[in-house]
Amino acid sequence: MRTKEAVERLREIATGHDLRLVVLYGSRARGDAHTGSDWDIGYVPSTDVDHLSLLRDITEALTTDAVDVTDLSRASGLLRFRAASEGVVVWESTPGAFHDFAVAAALHWYDVEPTVRQAHDELLAGMS
Repeated sequence: MRTKEAVERLREIATGHDLRLVVLYGSRARGDAHTGSDWDIGYVPSTDVDHLSLLRDITEALTTDAVDVTDLSRASGLLRFRAASEGVVVWESTPGAFHDFAVAAALHWYDVEPTVRQAHDELLAGMS
């Protein structure tokens, strides 16, 4: 399925669930996907969302189970940052929702990244 067609189908799903934001990220968003690439889809809910119902709707719409659907409001700082920096907006319930998400994700990651890097380096040094 082409990315443009997938985005249209995902928009229809977003309107049926109470989502603030839907973002396509990963290889499909970057344009370097291959035949076996999965679909990385992140969302920010407006209220409680039935994740399994959303996952079912997305897999049916994309006609594949090669999807990774993530609640970005609960995701790691690095995943939020990657979705914000390489993501393609599929759906915004209000204009600027992606911008607000991207700014918050970047500020958080820029704040914690040095600490994460230091802990990573110390862990690797302790293994040698």
